[in-house]
Amino acid sequence: MARVEHTTMINAPVEEVFAFAKDLGKLWDCWPDVRAGQMTDTPHGVGSRAEFFIKVLGPMHMQGHVDLLEMVPNERLVVKSSFGPRFTFTFAPHDGATAVTIVVEWSYDTPIVGAPMESLTARRSVSEFLTFLANVKAAIEGIPAEEVEPAEDVAPGVLTRSVLIDAPVERVYEDVLDIGTFWTGAPDVAMRSVRRTPDGVGTSARIYTHWLGAHMEGGLEIVEAVRPERVVAKVTFGPESPMWTFTLEPVDGGTRLSGQGRWHLGVPVVGKRFVTMMAASHEEFLEQMLAGAKERLEAPHLAMA
Repeated sequence: MARVEHTTMINAPVEEVFAFAKDLGKLWDCWPDVRAGQMTDTPHGVGSRAEFFIKVLGPMHMQGHVDLLEMVPNERLVVKSSFGPRFTFTFAPHDGATAVTIVVEWSYDTPIVGAPMESLTARRSVSEFLTFLANVKAAIEGIPAEEVEPAEDVAPGVLTRSVLIDAPVERVYEDVLDIGTFWTGAPDVAMRSVRRTPDGVGTSARIYTHWLGAHMEGGLEIVEAVRPERVVAKVTFGPESPMWTFTLEPVDGGTRLSGQGRWHLGVPVVGKRFVTMMAASHEEFLEQMLAGAKERLEAPHLAMA
């Protein structure tokens, strides 16, 4: 389970802050790129539900809902999202103001990849949480929301990792060309309908994975292969179409294998945020794919071949 916690001070009495927060429609409207929809209230609050929509790209959106699981007036709210996270809000009076603490916890019940996805989601969501709290504070106090800077200064849409492998460059090159083996070294990836060409270019497959519990299917094709220096593959999952470049460099009888993913989306404002998010979300994916190649190629039976 991954966990993020943050506290902000709101210049309003606890009764006023709590009244705002228990209205799930108002509360969820404070998340970036989220708009609340239909609200279903219950007499005592617990069991209330708010539908919401998340803007993803242009006219595209994702739909979900949040349920109010627990309520202690002026002290505590527990809310569960249909996307998985559980939110606990606590309220404490402080000299006429209110300290609001939000704790967000994820638990993805997926073998092997669940824990890395929990950690990844937590890391990439910190800025959104800070923006959410700033928006809640601004809405209650009636002031403009402060702009929250991203947690890290990361080049948008680019992800690079490398690994040293104790194996000749030709052997590593052949492993990278074998997409049915190389790509399934990444977490939660399966390949079907693999078609391999003699020189590598045009080698293709259907690729399957999951994201936040949703099944995803796409295509992969090698578009460039320079023996034994470089392999470039294009992967397509709807609007996400990154180019992956794997370069090989001989180092003292071994090989430095570097992987770089690049995302590009020519949509103002939304495009940059989308590709930055996608690059960050693939860190462990790339790291484990490279680690898998290292483990395979350094296995004793291969080293003696």
